[in-house]
Amino acid sequence: MKTAIWIFQNFGAILVFQVVYRWVGFREALMAGIGFAICEIFYLKIRKKKISGFLIFSSVLVVLFGMMDLYLNSQTFIKYEAILFSIAFGLYFAGSLFGKKSLVESLAEQQGRVDQSTSPDKTFFFRFITVIWAFYFFAKAFVCYLISQDANFADASLLRILIGTTSFYVLLAISVGLGPQIWRLLSFLKVLPSARS
Repeated sequence: MKTAIWIFQNFGAILVFQVVYRWVGFREALMAGIGFAICEIFYLKIRKKKISGFLIFSSVLVVLFGMMDLYLNSQTFIKYEAILFSIAFGLYFAGSLFGKKSLVESLAEQQGRVDQSTSPDKTFFFRFITVIWAFYFFAKAFVCYLISQDANFADASLLRILIGTTSFYVLLAISVGLGPQIWRLLSFLKVLPSARS
């Protein structure tokens, strides 16, 4: 349950957009996603809860791209939005590798899945997972580009949602659910710093 709440708190605007888009329509989904992102930030501010950098980043992207979609009302921008969105997230994940803690490690600590102690093995593990996430978003951008070039707008939108949503939740499930098994695999392969010493 804690994981589901964490996912909704960090990806709520995107989830709301997808649900409304699937059942109502595109413009309504944009407005619902934008509204949710803004309300979520205000709710956390009122409750005096910490707002993560990741939540701010994803909310700004949802609001920015949503407003541009509504303002431009152009299928050309919408066609390339998923590419730009994925590149932005890839850069955000990759950029976190240059900080003290990677984005994945910070998110895992926020969720309470790991303690805040540091070790070379823990740092390596979370940087490894963060690299996988960054690569995923860059690969997703490339796939979205290929889809946008070869499919009509309706088919491209459906393919992006199916491929993007499915792949995202599969990678999220692997990252969260199989973390201990990935750690053991890296240890077995003698990739962790303690195994190389």
